[in-house]
Amino acid sequence: MSERSKMIAIDEKTMIVSETDREGIIRYVNDDLLEISGFSEAELIGQRDDVMLHSAAPKSLLSDMRRSLMESGIWKGFVKNRTKNGDYYWVFATVFAIDSVNGEGYLAVRTRANDDEIARYESEYAQERLKETR
Repeated sequence: MSERSKMIAIDEKTMIVSETDREGIIRYVNDDLLEISGFSEAELIGQRDDVMLHSAAPKSLLSDMRRSLMESGIWKGFVKNRTKNGDYYWVFATVFAIDSVNGEGYLAVRTRANDDEIARYESEYAQERLKETR
């Protein structure tokens, strides 16, 4: 039997960084992301960015993010991600449209979410998922 998933605490010094192409295919991840997520670089590079999104996240999250990125080139918000073993972690994410040596795409920088923010967004995620099931 598997244990229930648990929340992974993120240190305030941790900065999780990834880069995707315009279609959301991962092309770079930093060591902090690998350490926290439990995925290897080989398991993430070439995958869609939603591979790390927790199943509790609203289906609308990525479409809202992509719409904002197309309109303004930036998106900010709180995200619940999953680890390879099924645990989870909350982050505050800032995503920017970029034109790097790898071509056009998006750079995501994620930092620790505080306990009050986590409680608020756990509730908002639950409400949004309820709406989506109706």
